[in-house]
Amino acid sequence: MEENEFLVPNRELLYWWLCRLAKKIDSGVVILDANSLVVKYANDHFAHLTEYQKEEIIDEKITILNGTLAEKKDFEELEEVLKAGVPVKRRLFHYRKSGSGFWGDITAIPFFADEKSVQFYFFVVNDVTEVVQMDTLVQLERNLYLSLEQGYQLSTVFEQICDYVSSSFYKPNKCCIFLLENNRLQLLTQSSIPEEFKNSLSNLDLSRYLVDEKTRRFLTEAVINTNIQEHEGWSDFHSVLKKYHIVASWSQPIKNHKGQVVGIFSMYFEEPTTPRPVDYIFLDRLAPIVTLALQYFKQKDEILKLAFYDERTGLRNIASFEKEMEQLSEQKGSGVIYIIEATEHQYIVDLYGRSGGDALLKQLAGRLSFIPGFQEAIIARYTSSSIIVAISHANPDQDILRPYINDLTFEPYMIDGKNVSITLKLGVAIFKGEVTGTNAIQHADTALFSASKLPGTVLHLYEESQRHSIEKELEVLTLFASALKNKEFFPMLQPKVDIQTREVVGFEALARWKSSEIGFISPAIFIPVGEKTGNIHKIDRAILKSVLEWQRERKKHGKRLFPVSVNISANHFYYPNFVENIEKLVNEYEVEPKYLILEITESIELENVLYAKQNIEKLRSIGIATSMDDFGVGYSSLGYLQELPFEEIKIDKSFTDSIAEPRMNAVVKTIIQLAADLEMKSVAEGVETEAQHEELKKIGCNIGQGYYYYKPMKLKEVDSFLLQYDESRE
Repeated sequence: MEENEFLVPNRELLYWWLCRLAKKIDSGVVILDANSLVVKYANDHFAHLTEYQKEEIIDEKITILNGTLAEKKDFEELEEVLKAGVPVKRRLFHYRKSGSGFWGDITAIPFFADEKSVQFYFFVVNDVTEVVQMDTLVQLERNLYLSLEQGYQLSTVFEQICDYVSSSFYKPNKCCIFLLENNRLQLLTQSSIPEEFKNSLSNLDLSRYLVDEKTRRFLTEAVINTNIQEHEGWSDFHSVLKKYHIVASWSQPIKNHKGQVVGIFSMYFEEPTTPRPVDYIFLDRLAPIVTLALQYFKQKDEILKLAFYDERTGLRNIASFEKEMEQLSEQKGSGVIYIIEATEHQYIVDLYGRSGGDALLKQLAGRLSFIPGFQEAIIARYTSSSIIVAISHANPDQDILRPYINDLTFEPYMIDGKNVSITLKLGVAIFKGEVTGTNAIQHADTALFSASKLPGTVLHLYEESQRHSIEKELEVLTLFASALKNKEFFPMLQPKVDIQTREVVGFEALARWKSSEIGFISPAIFIPVGEKTGNIHKIDRAILKSVLEWQRERKKHGKRLFPVSVNISANHFYYPNFVENIEKLVNEYEVEPKYLILEITESIELENVLYAKQNIEKLRSIGIATSMDDFGVGYSSLGYLQELPFEEIKIDKSFTDSIAEPRMNAVVKTIIQLAADLEMKSVAEGVETEAQHEELKKIGCNIGQGYYYYKPMKLKEVDSFLLQYDESRE
């Protein structure tokens, strides 16, 4: 079937838009027809990930990725959920065309055209096999600590290790652990491999299989045999190997703290299997876990070291970290300290409990340890929501983490069996010379505070100006209560104009603060302070009251009224009885609802969409319009915008600034078309040049706002402006 045969007008536009979006995403993406659940489009990343040609995927169901290890019922359940027309997130095992397997995180987002039913699914697949493998090690370490604390026998602990690795690895396998005693390998596991094969290996001198023929010492690196059924060294076992379909063998030496080989960890596969680079890392990381158990049982006094570890995460505690820093300072060492916090940590704790927050920190630390240069890092739990990392470095000014930050956040974290995506805030400070480790910890904390004020993943290096900024914020916080009491917050109105006619069609109220003590305070300072302290709704109400009072006075004197947009914070929007309180204010000031527009930022959380929709519909029922402010700077609005009955979309200034660039121009044009399709007005913010105005006019934007047209004005200035404006148009 031709690619466009199944499309109808709005459906075709949606399909075209989704295809363009899929081409720009660095993940495997297919577009599924919602009715048949077959693939209608696949991007290059998906073809590369699955090893299928695009033409082999088109008109196939996503179950083409099903296979031996993949649970058929999981794919069946996935199809059932997709038929229900709701967003889906899953982690499933998939198969490529070649038969190799991988763990994939899938996200399926339903999209609608004009119909009420789902038209397409935007189906994203990311290979998270490495993440699963590494998370396996993190969880394995945790389980090991618990087993040791509960007093299990060494053989039981080793059995748990083998069972856990075998069941969670991406290839079917059987595991066992040997200890080296008098050049003979003693098998300690009991259930991971077939009984007959196990008996054949027990108490066997395996020197001819795993020993360097020249030095007669056990090899210090992994020994890989991709087909031991044809290996001469395994000739004594060929019959039993064939009987139990054991084909390949990976063996990793286990070393003690002196680097001496004391045992072997082996994995056996049913098909020729060559390890990938990450598998070597996996084996290298697994061996120390086994060594840890050995050291515990051989030297029980080592367990006292756990006094320096956080019980809930297994990470170092802050006391241990500070002790290490004292030693570095005594040695006149230099390096870098990072304090890292997940922005969403509190949400995770609210949803999954403290154990969820602990799991997040441990997985974060685990990923850090695999970043180049961080293998020897000192990683500890700093607070309930953050970890602290120290790296000894001769050249601490070199930023070695920034290039790898994406590795810490690209793949979701597994919390209570669910995928959770996060953003990070990182405070960084250098210790060297007179700046001690203790100083650097305080500096990194200050940098973290500075980073926490910005959206997304942010890394801030400590600067002295950050300290001054914090002092300024504390000063603002101190003046906040008196400012509200003395009505120091006031609006300035900026006209909104019809781009085609340049006629003024309304205004936006911008919050300003002139303190009686320190003068004008920037909104960039007082709005974040208001949000953090829970006072932002009080600013919203102060501005709203001033606007309504101004409109009432104009109405009283028979002057022309214009719609005025007032910004409402997301927190205020979700306050109980929000709509009722707004309606009460409008009635109190006797202003017709049509002269008020409430602008809501794009930070509405996805799980609150239903509640948001109810509020917007209630506002519409009483005649108050709503607008989505700063459209395009968020991540989730496109998926549910059609669910929210806004009257207008405000295109963020960053888009207007770059409208001359072809790619950004295409994005703005798409947003304007999307607004038109959804019967919403499009408003471009930050118009500052004739060229921007002409381009917006050309591509059909409805309304413009910015210094190119008019600057913000005080209320009295607006009255004078409107008097002259009306006279000029008569």
